[in-house]
Amino acid sequence: MEPHKVLPAWLNLWLLTDEVTQQIEASCEGAKMPRADWGSIGAVPMPVPPVTEQRSILGSLDRATTCIDALVAKKTRFIDLLREKRQALITHAVTRGLDPGVPMKESGVDWLGEVPVSWGVAPLKSFLQFRRDIVGTDSANTRLLSLTLQGVIERDLENPTGKMPASFDGYQRISAGEMVFCLFDMDETPRTVGVAPQDGMLTSAYTVFRPQSELWARYLYYFFLHVDEYKRLKPFYKGLRKTIRPGPFLSIQVPRPRDGDAEAIVDHLDRTTSRIDTLIAKTERSIELLREHRTALITAAVTGKIDLRPAA
Repeated sequence: MEPHKVLPAWLNLWLLTDEVTQQIEASCEGAKMPRADWGSIGAVPMPVPPVTEQRSILGSLDRATTCIDALVAKKTRFIDLLREKRQALITHAVTRGLDPGVPMKESGVDWLGEVPVSWGVAPLKSFLQFRRDIVGTDSANTRLLSLTLQGVIERDLENPTGKMPASFDGYQRISAGEMVFCLFDMDETPRTVGVAPQDGMLTSAYTVFRPQSELWARYLYYFFLHVDEYKRLKPFYKGLRKTIRPGPFLSIQVPRPRDGDAEAIVDHLDRTTSRIDTLIAKTERSIELLREHRTALITAAVTGKIDLRPAA
C-alpha cells in the first residue's frame, strides 16, 4: 500500500473543488495579475486515501458523472429542438398565416416571394416613424436598457458588466412600446430587433422607431425575428459595416396581413412562444441543478464527505 501516492486524476479533481480554489484565490497577491505562490498552495491540506481507494472512488465518480453528462446532453438537445420549433412557428405564421391550406400569390417583391392571397405588401414607413431623442443630462434619472437575445432588458448599473461609457448623456430615449433595431454589423449581431417594455435610454448606435400601433409593433417584432434568423436583409446592407440607414430601411416592403389576421397571428405566437419559453426555462434550470449536483458529488467524494468505495 502506498498511502501518500496521489493519482493525477485525483489531484486534478481535488484542485478544482470550490473549497480548494477559494483557498488558493484568497492567498493570491498582485492587483493586475494576481498569483499564488507554491508555498500557499502546498500548505492546503489534502485528503489522500490509499491508491486502491482513489482508483475505486474515481471509477465510481466516472460512472456517475458520465450518466449526469449524458442527461445534460439530452436536455441541451431538447432545448435546441424547442428553439427550432419556436422559430419554425414564427416563420410560418408571419409569412403564411395560420391557415395551413391558404392559397398563396406572388407578392411582387423579390425578397418576400409569395404571401397569402388576402395579404398585401407595404413599406415599413406605413407602420413605423423614425425617432431620435438624445437624453442629455437627464441620463442620471433614466433606466439603461440594452438589446439582447432575451429582448430589450434593463441593465444593472450597480453591478455593471461589459464596457460602460464615461457618460450616458449621448444615449437616446426610448419609450415603452417603441421598436429598436440594430442596423449595423447585421451578420454578426445576435439580435437586430426588440420592443421596449419600459421607458429608458439606450445607445445611439441603435435606431428607434415609433410604431403606428401596438398591433403592428407586435407583428413586425415577430416578422423581424424570422428575418433575423435567416439574415434575409442582406440585399439591403451597405458598406463594410453592413449598415442600413433609417431612410432606406423604412422603404423596405414587408407583408401586410389584414388587421384581423395580424391580431390572430400575434395572439397565437404570444401563447405558443410563451409556453415554449417556459419549458425552455424549466429545462435550463434542471440542467443547472444537474451540474450543481455533479460538482457537489465530486467535491464530497474527494474530500471524504461521502463514501464511494465498494462495499466490503
